[in-house]
Amino acid sequence: MSHPVKTILRRIAGVFLVLLGLIGLLLPILPGWLFLVPGAVLLGCDIPTMVRFLGHLELRFPRFRGLLGIARRWLHRYHTGEDCGPPTPGT
Repeated sequence: MSHPVKTILRRIAGVFLVLLGLIGLLLPILPGWLFLVPGAVLLGCDIPTMVRFLGHLELRFPRFRGLLGIARRWLHRYHTGEDCGPPTPGT
């Protein structure tokens, strides 16, 4: 089981990074994808939309498929103790 404080801090950090990434997509000064992808990885196993987004990124950028998969599995295993399967494209 995951400790509630760790889960809350991970979710807060993930939401903060996603919001910063969305702001960065609108502003020409701040590169939004640098914040959006780590935020999606942090929220990946908690929010189904982020799981689909990570699946889309893995399909769209096959070069980074291994890195995204490793980060997603490591975070899920660290927080829950069980392995998080790959996202299904149709869900």
